[in-house]
Parts: sequence; C-alpha cells; structure tokens
Amino acid sequence: MRRCLVVAIAVCLFGVCGAFVFVGAAQEQQQGDSNGDLLVQVKRLQKERIETLEELLSICSMQYRQGNVGFDVVAAAQDELIDAQLQSSDKPDERIALLKKQLEVASDVLTFSTARYNAARATRVDVCRARAHYLDVSIKLLSERSKQRGGAK
Repeated sequence: MRRCLVVAIAVCLFGVCGAFVFVGAAQEQQQGDSNGDLLVQVKRLQKERIETLEELLSICSMQYRQGNVGFDVVAAAQDELIDAQLQSSDKPDERIALLKKQLEVASDVLTFSTARYNAARATRVDVCRARAHYLDVSIKLLSERSKQRGGAK
C-alpha cells in the first residue's frame, strides 16, 4: 500500500512538473508571437502619430497665417512631425526624402514670415525663429547625408 502511495505521488509530481514545462513552453511561444504583434502595433501607432502631427501642423500653419499664433507654435509642430517621421524610418534614402520635404516647408515658412515682417504683420522674432528652424532642418539633412555616405564606404 505504501508503495502504491509513493508511486501515485511520484506520478502526480511528474504530471505537475510536466504541466509546468508545457505551460512555460507555450508562454515562450506566445511571447515570440507577441513580439511580432508588438512591432505591428508600434508601426500602427507611429503611423497614427504622424497623421495626428500632420493635422496639428496644418492647423498651426493656418492659425499662423491668420495671425492667431506665433511662429514658435508652427516650429514646434514641425519639429515633432520631423522627429516622428525619422523615428518611423530606418532607411537612409527615405529619411533624406523626408528631410528634403521638410526643408521645402521650412523654406516656404521662412519666405512667408519674412513677407509678413516686411508688411509689419509679424515680428523680427518670428523671422529669426523661422530662419533658425530652416537651418536646423538643413543641418539634419546634411547630417543624414553624411551618415549615408559614411555607411556606403
């Protein structure tokens, strides 16, 4: 009887241990699958963030053109958008294209700010901020090009 009890306990213990091993393996598999899911979620959230920041920039630009906000609000929105776009891409050519596009926008804003200043509808501060922003984007573009050339050697 005692022997049967020892065997029964041993079978139960091995069964429990086996169940833990099985559950552990299943959890590891699930974590492996969820890592792929996490990457998909990150990409989806990055895309949503970029779309939201594009809308924010559009609103801020319109308000700036109407004279309701200063250029600093537009520059902050542009910087956030640039950073979000750069974070979402690891391809050098894509990053350079994004920065070229943003440089064009910064150039347009600088031209507009200068025209507003010349018409006495903006301050010199707005022009200086617009120029500083243009220079900042230019530097980012040149740095990205430098990285690409350095990586090509």
